Amino acid sequence: MTVVLCYSCKAMKLFKGVIVIVIFGSLILLGIALLMFFSGNKVKYVNKQNEMKNVKLVTTEMAFNYATSTFIIQKNIFVTEKTEEECPENWIRLKDKCFKADDQKTSFVKRIKMCSSLNASVLLINSEVENSFIQKHFAGKYWLGATRYQGTEAFIKINNGETAWFTKWHDGEPNNSDGNENCIEINNGKWNDVNCLAELYGICEKYLNEFKYTNEDKK
Repeated sequence: MTVVLCYSCKAMKLFKGVIVIVIFGSLILLGIALLMFFSGNKVKYVNKQNEMKNVKLVTTEMAFNYATSTFIIQKNIFVTEKTEEECPENWIRLKDKCFKADDQKTSFVKRIKMCSSLNASVLLINSEVENSFIQKHFAGKYWLGATRYQGTEAFIKINNGETAWFTKWHDGEPNNSDGNENCIEINNGKWNDVNCLAELYGICEKYLNEFKYTNEDKK
């Protein structure tokens, strides 16, 4: 009788040990799963909606070694693919600006109105890079968006009233030859002061983040 009870005790202890191991192992696996789920890469949306046509599948995985077993847990997440902003049709881009020219010669005041109708400004050049870009892509004489500050040799940007510090004057310019050359033209990369009533081509410019992609902008 004593022997039977002893064997029963051993069996019970063994059974309890197995139960503890199973429970402990299950808790470990659950912990690993939770750790992997919450440690995955965050989904960062760059578009307003995470539509299927705007997404790509990204798989993240991690290997965890426990004793002689290897547990590999992986999850799939969808992240919105970042699309670079572009200028609308018929505009060309340099960095964060878009430029558009047409085949109409106008006075300076009329050119301001034409660019305003596109929610844009008359071309302003602020660096050597921009000046070279305009020279490369636009042949001919074009208005620049600055006018002479009365009685001085300084020119003021018409969009914000600041002094046009960057200039690329042709040799001998600005000379205000007729006493009334208060506007600026760019011709093959060089600048010249001209009468604001002259008839020149024009280039409108607009920053990328200013576009609302209306039908008018796309024309």
